[in-house]
Amino acid sequence: MAKTILVPIDFSEASGAAVRRARAIARSTGAGLRLLHACPAPTDDLDPRLAEQLTEELRRGAKLRLASFAGSFDDGRVPVTTVFEEADPSRAIRDAAEADDVSLIVMGSHGRRGIDRLLLGSVAARVVQRAPKPVLVVRGEHPAEDDGPSLRSILLATDFSEKAAAVEPEVAEWAVRFGAEVEVLHVIRETSVLLAPYAVTGSSDFEGEMFEAAESRIEGVLRRLRERGVKAKAKIVYGVPAEEILRRAEGTNVDLVAVGTRGYSGIQRFLLGSVAQRVLTQAHCDVLVDAGSERSTESTSADPAA
Repeated sequence: MAKTILVPIDFSEASGAAVRRARAIARSTGAGLRLLHACPAPTDDLDPRLAEQLTEELRRGAKLRLASFAGSFDDGRVPVTTVFEEADPSRAIRDAAEADDVSLIVMGSHGRRGIDRLLLGSVAARVVQRAPKPVLVVRGEHPAEDDGPSLRSILLATDFSEKAAAVEPEVAEWAVRFGAEVEVLHVIRETSVLLAPYAVTGSSDFEGEMFEAAESRIEGVLRRLRERGVKAKAKIVYGVPAEEILRRAEGTNVDLVAVGTRGYSGIQRFLLGSVAQRVLTQAHCDVLVDAGSERSTESTSADPAA
C-alpha cells in the first residue's frame, strides 16, 4: 500500500472528493498525502515585464490557495504536504508520480460526462493512460462532511492477461483493509472466439470450451485472492466487455470497479483500450486503473497489433 498518495488538485469540489477518499485510504494504511497543483506559465505573447508581474501574482495566489486548501483537510491524523509546479499539469503529475515513495494517484472526476470532464480536463485522460502508478478516479458526488462512501464491495474485471492481473495485489490489499468482498468478472466476447488466449482450435464447441477454460482461469484468480485473505466470488458472462462491466457494477451497486491495462493486443485490446476508458467515463462508482505497464508496452512495440 502507498507510503504517499499523490492527489492532483484544481481546487474544485471534485478535488475535495479525491482528497477525502485519499485521506480515508491514508488513515487505513498509514500513508501520507501529497497535494499537487500545477499550472503552466503565462503565454510568451505578453510584454516581458507584464508577463513577469502576472506570473508572480499568479504564483503567489496559487500558493496561498494551495496552502489554504490543504489546511482544510489536515485533521492531524494524516500527514499532508503540498507541491506547486509551474508546468504542464499532465507532465507534472506523471513526474511527481515517479517518486519512489508514491505508489497511488487519486484524482477526482465530474461524474458521467466523458473522459474530457475528469479533473483537469483532458489532463486526466493522459495521466490515466501513461501513469507509472495505479490511478484511482473518484466520483465527485461524495458528501463533503465525510471521507466518502464505505468500501464494501469491489468488482474486479479481468481478461486473464498479465496486465489485468497486475491490479490484483492492490485490490486484495484494499479488500482486506476495508473488509470488502470482491467479485471477479470475466466477459466472453462471442466475436473473439477464435482469438481468445484459451480458445481450442479444431473444436466445434468453441463457446462451451471457452466457458470451461474461463472457469478454470477465474478459479486461479479466486485462489490468489483468497490466499491473501480476501472474500471473493466469480461471475462469467457473454457480451460486450464495457457494457457488461458497467451493467454488473450498477446492478450490484459496487463501491469500486478495478481494471488492469489493455490485455491482449490487436482486436482483443480490452483494458486500457476502449473498455477501460468507457468504464472510467460511465461508471457510477470509483474506478481503479493500473496502467503502469502500459508505458513499457508502448516503448517496446511500434506496431499496435504486434
